[in-house]
Amino acid sequence: MHKSLAFALCLAVPFAGSAAPKADAKAAGKPEIVLHLSLAGCRVLLDGKEAVASAGQDLTMPAAAGEHLVRVEHEGFQPFEQKVVVAGSTRLDVLLKVADTAPPAPAEPAAAPKRQTGPIRVAVYEAKAVQKFEPRIIRLVSEALLAEVRKLERVSAVSTAEIGEMLSFEQQRQLLGCGDDSCLAEISGALGVDELVNASMGSVGDSNVFTLKRIDLRHAQVKGASNRRFKAGNGEEFLAAIGPAIEEAFPDYPLRPGKTRGVAPAVVARLNPPPLPRWLFAGTAGAAVVSILAAGGFAWGERSAEQQHADAVAKATAPGGSVDGWELKGYRDAAESRAWWANAFYIGAGTFALAAAVEAFFTDWHGYRELAAAPGSGDGISLHAAPGGIAGTF
Repeated sequence: MHKSLAFALCLAVPFAGSAAPKADAKAAGKPEIVLHLSLAGCRVLLDGKEAVASAGQDLTMPAAAGEHLVRVEHEGFQPFEQKVVVAGSTRLDVLLKVADTAPPAPAEPAAAPKRQTGPIRVAVYEAKAVQKFEPRIIRLVSEALLAEVRKLERVSAVSTAEIGEMLSFEQQRQLLGCGDDSCLAEISGALGVDELVNASMGSVGDSNVFTLKRIDLRHAQVKGASNRRFKAGNGEEFLAAIGPAIEEAFPDYPLRPGKTRGVAPAVVARLNPPPLPRWLFAGTAGAAVVSILAAGGFAWGERSAEQQHADAVAKATAPGGSVDGWELKGYRDAAESRAWWANAFYIGAGTFALAAAVEAFFTDWHGYRELAAAPGSGDGISLHAAPGGIAGTF
């Protein structure tokens, strides 16, 4: 039988003695197993022991009466096994099945998630404060959030304040009461924005919570989110959470070349700038300079008075010379007075210089206090209305 046989039927048919001719009755009573094999060269085992190797397709094996296990093997075919109860001559027709040698098909790997390749337009809402936070903290967090989204490749971001600037005065008047998310989402969608980002700031006990959501407007579903809880501080903890939150919400959008994740230290300094204004340091340093100049002036006056006193003494001691005593006393008093003032101004100059040196460590040199009090100054952006949405240069 050819090996291309896909399947076969294994059939065991006991020989019916009653139907056999009388001449075979004696043979029917002899306990044996008669095998008819579909292939020559099979290996036959009886009760686990090799009985005989069949050269042909017919084989007769003597077997004691009772139950036996017949196993037939051939290379390239599935083994055949069957239990046989032998009472007389028992016939088995063995049809071997071709072995399935084809290797199992490898499991298909799970499809990798598709990455978003097209650019998207994102509206970044101003951060909402669930509890009371200082307005400057909310403003700086909103600006930093917008700047962080603009660092992403293939992402154009616009703030809700910039969207408001694009609307006409009449539209702004009509939408003055629009404050909920659904209303703002409708405006953003009408202006051609694909997604929106909103963040909220809150506090629970001695901890602050920063929550961020990235919402797909077309499918009305949350595509990314981040929820972070940290120990309450001076507000810098919110700025520190923005970079990781954007990375978590936008895993399919890497940073633009040359950009780094996280809020710049200069922005953090704007949140809690040094307490002293620059004019205070300038005033203290200026006082030190004036004092040193005054001290130098009085020191020069002292030397001048001392010289006048010395000249008067020389004149009085010269032959025929005379000098009024009050004049000598006046020179002496002037020198002592000027020396006292010179020393006082020297001490003052040193004091002011030391104070200016200390103030230098607590002075807002970069004007972060003014920036924190001024309106938002995000990354440069040029926007204008265009058919079907927003056009601009970021």
